Amino acid sequence: MFSIEKFESMCMDIKTEKIKRVAILSHNDLDGMAAIIIAKYFFGDVIAWQYNTSYNGINKLLWRVLLDKNTRPDAVLVTDISINDEKLIKYLREQEKRPVFLFDHHETARILENESFAVIDTSISGTKLFYNYCASVIKDAQIADDVLTPALKTFIENVNDYDMWHWVENGNQDASDLSIFASTVGQEFFETAMLEDSCFALTPITKPIIDTVRERIKWILVPAAKRALRGIEFDVPMVGDAYSTEKIMCGVTAIGGEFTSIISEELKESYSVVILISGTYLMFRTNRDDVDLSNFAEQFGGGGHAKSSGAQVNDKSVYIVQKYWEEYVKGLAD
Repeated sequence: MFSIEKFESMCMDIKTEKIKRVAILSHNDLDGMAAIIIAKYFFGDVIAWQYNTSYNGINKLLWRVLLDKNTRPDAVLVTDISINDEKLIKYLREQEKRPVFLFDHHETARILENESFAVIDTSISGTKLFYNYCASVIKDAQIADDVLTPALKTFIENVNDYDMWHWVENGNQDASDLSIFASTVGQEFFETAMLEDSCFALTPITKPIIDTVRERIKWILVPAAKRALRGIEFDVPMVGDAYSTEKIMCGVTAIGGEFTSIISEELKESYSVVILISGTYLMFRTNRDDVDLSNFAEQFGGGGHAKSSGAQVNDKSVYIVQKYWEEYVKGLAD
């Protein structure tokens, strides 16, 4: 069970400057980037180190932050991503050198549900989960007046809509625009734009950037993804039973870009399960309620949600890439 008392104690130590340097490790998508922004909103310059990482890199990165003699943070926050290294979990369970807290909402994080250092809630985004705990504990410690301003509330709901895939059913283009902007400009520029005057909103100056990217997605990335699309059969885990699988014809394509959610929406009419290869990453998307892609990704060292997950290409998952290219080359020959 999560120790709210220890989290409250850490927040108080930040207020009284007993804790002066905090490291935050977060996912490398919109939700993870936004969680870092929430941390800076509450804790300001106390956030001395920040890292965006993937499922394949989080275990090693957290070990390095905890043990690196040159870093030595007074506290560590992990948001929108989870660890699965048993030795690391045991270390965090037993160590008392510094406070370490993890906030995540992915299905693959359920192994940490009973740990005192972790909060797991799969019903909301990582950003919303992290904000809820920060606001409930330190709303009077760091920020005066009303912590949840209308702009911040809209920002959090847009991130939540996008990461939990509500943006499609809700027709929330603002959420999609936020993701496009964050993916295009990167963490540093994104957080500067959001935190400047605590606006937490896209401004008219960002519209040309988003419009340009949308045109690129529409006229270049989506057509390229469709041309390269190949149907390949995989054993995909089903929801509720880790040992139950179904042979499903998945649409696999190679794309160059980070706008996988938008592109996969264009491909789901052809295939209920889509696998997108982008550089050294694999992204898995589905519109089926009975498929568990978090379990599928976990087999390859990744993780995520039942309908949206990912993994980095490694010795386990490279066969997916090999199968795709075999089919792709075969298609060219035909």
